Amino acid sequence: MKITDIGERGLIDKIADKVCYKNRRVIQGIGDDAAVLSLGKKFLVATTDMLHKKADFPTILTPEDIGWMSVAVNLSDLAAMGAEPLCILMALGLEEDTSFDFFEGIVTGIFECCKKYSLDLVGGDIDKHFELTIVGTALGEAEKVVLQNGASEGDMLCIIGTLGGAAASINLINESAVVVDRLKDLMRAKISVKNPFVREGIILADFATSCIDTSDGFARSIHNIARKSNVGFLIDYDKIPIDPDLASYIDLDVLLYGGGDYGLLFTIKEEDLSEIKKIKELSGKIHVIGTATEEKEIILKNKGKKVTVEDKGYDHMVKT
Repeated sequence: MKITDIGERGLIDKIADKVCYKNRRVIQGIGDDAAVLSLGKKFLVATTDMLHKKADFPTILTPEDIGWMSVAVNLSDLAAMGAEPLCILMALGLEEDTSFDFFEGIVTGIFECCKKYSLDLVGGDIDKHFELTIVGTALGEAEKVVLQNGASEGDMLCIIGTLGGAAASINLINESAVVVDRLKDLMRAKISVKNPFVREGIILADFATSCIDTSDGFARSIHNIARKSNVGFLIDYDKIPIDPDLASYIDLDVLLYGGGDYGLLFTIKEEDLSEIKKIKELSGKIHVIGTATEEKEIILKNKGKKVTVEDKGYDHMVKT
């Protein structure tokens, strides 16, 4: 058996089965968007993400895009936990023939993202690698954290952000050079996570019962919440925010199972929904798309029909 037969989630589960947390400060370990440690009145939130040239950096991205994205994906994990970013460490595995200008562009992108989101770059590592590989490890703090296991029957299912744009962009890169040339800058922004929902995630921490980022796809994300919370979901297709810029290239499969959008999928009590919509920073950003159910299925209502949403999405172990 090969690791590709087990898949990313299966490998993570096998590691988690062997873990025994001896430090009483560990509140959440393996299995959420980030780890959580208690620091008394606050929580330390830690996350790490690895990106590769072949799988994550299509050729339309600039070095600056690559640097920015390598920070932003970590910020999205912190946002899903409700944490305010503190600092980040970056490890760069560079190909031997990398030009200094390319390297400098990556570093510029890293610092631009850090500056926008008040994140300090405090260390890291640089090494030679057969493929450009970047690993970010970010730390944040929170007075209250949101996990994936807190949803209950009757909770409203909501999303901040749109779906399908990143996956549609990747598909177009592989299929249509004409469209790529016309929409290159737009697609670069979709893929490189130009707007991680950091502030929104911090606000959600006071209201959401569960939260996850949608980087691995809508279906995989909602199944994670459902499985860990022991609920199901009934979703209204017409309420799902499809990326308006690339809507004509987003079919149902891309919408449900494509990854890379980095929105925030969360549940909230119905009575809290009206309150959170009054908050200026979230005005117009929250889309209510369904409800949590007692039945343990994920059902999508679409044009009078009910479709079962499969538990699949982006998997880092699958060859691209």
